[in-house]
Amino acid sequence: MHKELNGLEAMGTWETTDLPQGMNTVDTQWVLKIKTDANLVPTKYKARLVARGFTQREGLDYTEIFAPVAPIQAIRGVLAITAVWDWEVDSIDVKQAYLNSSLHHDVYLKPPVGTRVPPGKVLKLIKGLYGLKQSGREWNIELDTHLRSIGFHCMPSAPCLYSRGTGDQLTVITAYVDDMLIASPCRREVDRTKAEIMDKWGTEDNGPVREFLGIKITRERRQGRITLDLTAYIKGMVSKWLERSSERTWVPMQSVAGIAGGDKCNPDQAKRYQELVGQLLWVSNTVRPDILFAVGALTRYMSEPIDSAWSAAIHLLKYLNQTSDYRLNLGGAHRSHADQPVVMYTDANWASDPTNGCRSTSGAITYVYGCPVSWKSHVQKCVALSAVEAELVAASEAAREALFFSYLLRDLGVFRVKPTLCTDSQGCIQVSKDPAKHWKLKHIDTRYYFVRDHVQDGDISIEFVGTANNVADILTKPLKGLNTTRISRMIGLDMPLRGGVEDAPTSPTRDVLNGSSQNRGIGKASGDEEDKQSAKLVGANAAYARGLTPWHAGNMLT
Repeated sequence: MHKELNGLEAMGTWETTDLPQGMNTVDTQWVLKIKTDANLVPTKYKARLVARGFTQREGLDYTEIFAPVAPIQAIRGVLAITAVWDWEVDSIDVKQAYLNSSLHHDVYLKPPVGTRVPPGKVLKLIKGLYGLKQSGREWNIELDTHLRSIGFHCMPSAPCLYSRGTGDQLTVITAYVDDMLIASPCRREVDRTKAEIMDKWGTEDNGPVREFLGIKITRERRQGRITLDLTAYIKGMVSKWLERSSERTWVPMQSVAGIAGGDKCNPDQAKRYQELVGQLLWVSNTVRPDILFAVGALTRYMSEPIDSAWSAAIHLLKYLNQTSDYRLNLGGAHRSHADQPVVMYTDANWASDPTNGCRSTSGAITYVYGCPVSWKSHVQKCVALSAVEAELVAASEAAREALFFSYLLRDLGVFRVKPTLCTDSQGCIQVSKDPAKHWKLKHIDTRYYFVRDHVQDGDISIEFVGTANNVADILTKPLKGLNTTRISRMIGLDMPLRGGVEDAPTSPTRDVLNGSSQNRGIGKASGDEEDKQSAKLVGANAAYARGLTPWHAGNMLT
């Protein structure tokens, strides 16, 4: 704590003064934290003095507070480009970033414990102390000003993505508050950019990226691949929330209808539910698209959790326990659409949610050069009157994301990108290609013809894909057994290979490929559904032994 106070005073964070009449004083508090790396190994014991921002008064202590960060899908997009194009990529962390920015409002602080301030005096803040409502915005302004001064410009496609130069000299900065990725085909440009930032602020140089936002990043350069995982984070969740580490399942969710109804959780249980679902949201939004549908269903009960929703959340955690070693692959030799800049799969499950007015569920996954970089799953805002209408709504929503990545690639020097949208609905394809408005669909809001307009203009192409190969299917409904594993692997998730048989991961797909009649881990799952799947997996093993593909064996489970 003394080190923190000495550091704040050395940086000129405040000055001692009298409180002007009519001005507000802001409280402070100490936040103690043990910082860990991506493997949950403690790296630092930290004490931070923060302002209690809720004691500020709008219009007096602050006005504007919005501060952008790089979207997570853009971060994955930059990492995918780095893997595919074999760029250099380093990470840096600006130390005490907020304290490097100056405040544009007069904010007065009550002297915290440990400071030597004469009686009756207060501290006038000069720098953006952590906890103030406007500190994030002030730091973003400071960062943007400096990056522009050294020749960078903000990309039109996304906030907090900056670029400088062209060709081999192109350098891209991806900024998420004080954490930054610096990528370039030229090592000298990466080092030059780091030096220009480190000359301005105290910065920790982490070298080639191994971790970003708590996500473990592993680069296999010979294979042209970068993998992302939250294995240690998930194991920490398992240790915290599950009574026994042996509780496992291969099914993320049994059914949406099974959650509806039941008694409300007590207040303490409700808070625990909100904390758990918040952690699940982080995992699903960063590296695990296979659980996004289940997490979306759980979030509908955040305000008033019920017992059945709690049980479903624990069930999902058992699935994560079984698949904790899953990692998301960006790049690699054996990937589909490796030569196509942007490909998006879209799907809709018509009238799938009886608990929400029988609305349909949309799902979409976007690939950049065969790397999964974005995924979405949500209940549609309107009630679709037919399956074609639901698919059209989903396709129009997906088209916007596909165009975003085409613009991002354009900012990186890849022009004339024409995204391909894949759907398993022939009706949706016909409507999108037909310039006339079908009379049976005349009631549809004009905005849902967004995909048709861009198909007609030649900005997007739309193609048919069979349901069995539509990876977006996992984002619209609960799947069973090996079908979940099959589509997860098609998306780009897998488990790392290990040294020996003893260490082999308990993946049913890998067990099947090895021709084993014993599926390790299946017997640990609970429930009748898992027992049925276990029996069917033995038949799937035999199918592989006869030379059938993973797709054929997967269909044995449906």
